[in-house]
Amino acid sequence: MSQATQASEQNIYGPAEMEETASAIRVEADAATRKGGGAAVLQKIAQKIAATRRPGADSSIPAGVTYLLQFATLDLDFLGQNPDEKLEKKLDLSLIYGDGPVQDAAFYQVPAAPGLQRFLLRLNRTRRTELSPPWGAARDLPRASCSHLDIVGIDAGTEVLLPNALSDSSLQLGQTQTIWVLLHNAIASTLASVYAREIDITDLHGDPYQKAFDAAQRITRGIYRDVLCHDLLGTMLMPRIAESFAARGYAPSGAVRPGEAPVEFMAGAARLTTCMVREIYQLNETRTAEGLRTLLRQTSYARPYNMPLTEDWLLDFSLFFPVRESTPQMSRAIGPHAARAFGAPGEGGRLNEDGSLVLRDLIACSTGQLRSVPNLIAKAQERDPAIFEGCFAGDSARWIPALEAWLAETGIAKKTQKLVAQDPPLTLFLMLEAEADTDGKTLGGLGSTLVGETIAAALPETDESRECEAARQKVFGGATPGTMGAVIEYLQIHYGFADGARLHSGGGADAGMRASSEGAKGMLDMQRTTTTADLPGVAVADHVEMGRLLADWATGQRPKPETVDELKRELSGIATVPERVTKVVFCQGDSETLLIRLPDREHMEQAINTMSDPQRDSHYPFPQFYADFFRPGLGPVMSPVDILMARIADTVVDG
Repeated sequence: MSQATQASEQNIYGPAEMEETASAIRVEADAATRKGGGAAVLQKIAQKIAATRRPGADSSIPAGVTYLLQFATLDLDFLGQNPDEKLEKKLDLSLIYGDGPVQDAAFYQVPAAPGLQRFLLRLNRTRRTELSPPWGAARDLPRASCSHLDIVGIDAGTEVLLPNALSDSSLQLGQTQTIWVLLHNAIASTLASVYAREIDITDLHGDPYQKAFDAAQRITRGIYRDVLCHDLLGTMLMPRIAESFAARGYAPSGAVRPGEAPVEFMAGAARLTTCMVREIYQLNETRTAEGLRTLLRQTSYARPYNMPLTEDWLLDFSLFFPVRESTPQMSRAIGPHAARAFGAPGEGGRLNEDGSLVLRDLIACSTGQLRSVPNLIAKAQERDPAIFEGCFAGDSARWIPALEAWLAETGIAKKTQKLVAQDPPLTLFLMLEAEADTDGKTLGGLGSTLVGETIAAALPETDESRECEAARQKVFGGATPGTMGAVIEYLQIHYGFADGARLHSGGGADAGMRASSEGAKGMLDMQRTTTTADLPGVAVADHVEMGRLLADWATGQRPKPETVDELKRELSGIATVPERVTKVVFCQGDSETLLIRLPDREHMEQAINTMSDPQRDSHYPFPQFYADFFRPGLGPVMSPVDILMARIADTVVDG
């Protein structure tokens, strides 16, 4: 066998010898306490990442792809109740199917009559509010009230009925899962009605519902494959590397062992979504500036009293993926920086763990059997010497000094800086690489190779059989949707969701706002009393961080901005300032002066008129953090300091 053939058959990722693994930072002994040794070094690295601000820095990756990658990572890692039966880790939509309608019947709809096969997946209808239709659309994760089993009774459906409860880790991730459930149900219900008419009653295997389920599962997995290739790999990878994967039809190259999910992907590259998550999202035409903290809490785990969702929390997916001619929000630029919430202890996860999510990511890729960065680069170059040509990873004389320069401001001892620069935590390297290779617009060379090879090796097969093709024709008639945008369009047409629950607004990122101001129909059909005469105010998306910023200004820890442009930069990721604001004024009293700050007359009159409107919801719209304090779920819990800062933000900002 030639050397070239031997090299082509070598696996880059997976179990490695001790000498091939990262050695500069070892935290196995103290990972639990996160004290001393390597963990102390990682803590300082995490602090710099969390403190780094990049106002307005966006990638070229649609915002929805962040959650598509999170969904795919959970799917790849989920083995179900019988892991021995799933010998290979594949992207097979286990997150929605579990172990099937027989073993995991709770995740499937009850059949129409006794004895029939379950073949449709569960979804929840949206919860009614005073301003929404009485019968909501089925666009939420399935949830069930279990008050008789709980110590404290709950007043709404809360527990998610899912194969993996982590699918409800954030609002966006949960809404992403509903798309695949809706798609399976649309295909399965269409085929069931067809097969019920066509089935041969003499056929011993002639159950139309079982047949519909099997065909729908194969078709849905095939569409899932196409979406992962087009929307995930096509946007996240460096263009040159993305083109190389597309040219080979996304066939696995052998770099990843069959049936394995490399630890370098699961504990390293996949965690880059932490730095891709935006701090503020527009969800739809009503919720135009929602902060990350509240989106992480909008789950059954953290807000059981607020579930199921109401329609104003449903995503307009044209703001997250290109749908028709829409221009979606983009994910945060990939680099050594992250949303403020992910740099705070206890945030960004389901439990109030010590340490921030940024730190936990660094610890995850600094333990176990991950190959070191130099070893990963060398292994990839053995297979393809030109793979990193012109890239950050391809020139150690470039990336080692760059790591040293970045680490110089962390407070780590110089000797340790040099060691870590030569053998860095994988996620840190991939962040810096993306910034160096593409200005954070996509992954860099090594990150693209690692993500691309892992996803390609785990893609489900497309069923090209005559039977499956006939089923696809019965459902779609023409072309089968192969992008997230096409899937969303198909589902909106199939279900005919009313304006209050439309999957997309059909226009650009500002289509919802245009529709509202022009009197046309947008996505939501909730009653509205706002008019074009209303004065938009400062929209605070993160009251905790707003309070911290105000406290720093008040105590002189940070200089106060002198212009509106400076103010907007300071508030990036915290609040949005309307264009009508042209100047900013600070007023601060002292211990001898009673300072009474009056709101401006126009806003005061507008607020009184709005609250006096008899057609308006009778409830005053308190900021969400009050409910999070008085009715906490299981986490994350707001600390007294968080409450103080949020209260400062709520009482001080006027405009």
